[in-house]
Parts: sequence; structure tokens; C-alpha cells
Amino acid sequence: KSAASNVPEGMKPKPTIKPNHKLKQFDWSKINPNKINDTVWTKLDDQDIKFDISEFEELFSAAPTPTSKEEEKATSSNKPKSITVLDGKRSQNVTIMLSSFKQSFADIKKSIMTLDESSLSVENLMAIRQFVPQPDEIEQLKEHMAQPSLLAKAEQYFVEIQTIPRLEGRLDSMIYKRTFSSKISSIANEIKKVTKSCDHVRDSSKFLRILELVLAMGNYINGGTFRGQAYGFKLDSLVKMADVKSAGETRISLMNYLVNQME
Repeated sequence: KSAASNVPEGMKPKPTIKPNHKLKQFDWSKINPNKINDTVWTKLDDQDIKFDISEFEELFSAAPTPTSKEEEKATSSNKPKSITVLDGKRSQNVTIMLSSFKQSFADIKKSIMTLDESSLSVENLMAIRQFVPQPDEIEQLKEHMAQPSLLAKAEQYFVEIQTIPRLEGRLDSMIYKRTFSSKISSIANEIKKVTKSCDHVRDSSKFLRILELVLAMGNYINGGTFRGQAYGFKLDSLVKMADVKSAGETRISLMNYLVNQME
């Protein structure tokens, strides 16, 4: 498709921006031009936004990130002391989850088997539900079940609870029962709060001005790349502005720069 065919109805084509220096990238989530119509972005025109280009390029010029050979060497020398079967990150997350439990693995299993609500909090149940052993993980653990003491902590836990019949169903039922009343009482108020907040944001001229400025800065810093020439971006991209830091000792973020521009 031609560039013109990707221009939303009633909007001007985005110019091709070529910064004078290579800049750090703002990893925002561009909205497809075909989905811009009937959104707030049709009201904005970042091409009218002016800011100090020289200062902007000086602050956010790209610089190579040094690698630490000592850190790589230290990482590579770490060897597991127990048998690990699970994916590394998965095993780590399960181990972190287990650190919040005072009960033994056998006691956790007994509480779930007997649907005992007194020994496990709702938070405990939700954590257990998040890390239920999967069929492929159980299959991998089979050859080690005869000597579970040789396994790492996460693997020992999975060996213990994988024998519970209908584990996921039990946990879901326990969580549903424990949270039903509080959900019913709070959901109406939460819906009102969200609706009111959305109305305020949508009708705020100041917020639209901020979006316009972010769009202008984002299109400039991403100029010459596939991230540039955006007509809009998803709002969760705003938090990523804190990750774009300036070069040098000042370490000003793109978010800091935005605040300074708004003052």
C-alpha cells in the first residue's frame, strides 16, 4: 500500500523525520492508522508542536551500552546444587511463591484435599492456582519421583501436589467461595469510579495537549524507523517514557523532559 492509503480520513500525512543524530528509541505501541478514526487521536496534530530539537537530540542521543565481562563470568559460574527440571524462570517464580508459606508441602496438600479454609488465605490460594503443575512438567518429573529430596524446592513442591485430584477445580471453587461476597459488594462502585474517570480524561483539554506533545516527541525520536510516523499510540506506552534516559550524567528521562515542557 502507498503511504497516502494509510492516512486516516481527514488527517494530514505524517512527514518523514530524519534526526541529525542517532537517538535512543521510544518503544511505544503504535496504533494502526486504520483504527484511528473515532478516537481521540483525530483531534490532535503533533506537527504543530514545537520544542528545542538541538537540546532534545543532545539529551537523547544513542550511546553504546558497555557489557561487563565480570558479570557474565560470574553468571556462567553459578551451578545448580539440586536437580532442576522446570524452566528456569518458572522454577524461580514458584520458589518465590513458596517463600510466603509457613506450611510444609504435605500440609498444603492436606488443606487443598480437605478444602480447609482456615489454613490457607485467599492470597495463598490464588498463588497456588497461578502455579499449578502442567502435564508436560509432571511428565518430566516422573523419573525423579522416587527420590524427591534430590530435586530443587519448586520441583519437590510439584511432586507433592500433582497427585491432588482435580487440583485446578478445587482451587477455583475455594477462591470463588471466599471472594464472592466482596466482589459483589465492590463491583458496582468500581464501575462507577472507572466510568467517571474515563469521562474526566476524555474531556480534559490538558490531557489532550499532553498526548499531542508526546506524539510529537515520539515521532521525532523514532524518526527514520518503523516506530515513526505514528498517528497515535496506546496509552500504556506512557509508562515507557521513564525507560528512555538521556546520555551523560544527568540521566533525564523522556518523562522528565515532558514535565519540563509542560511547565
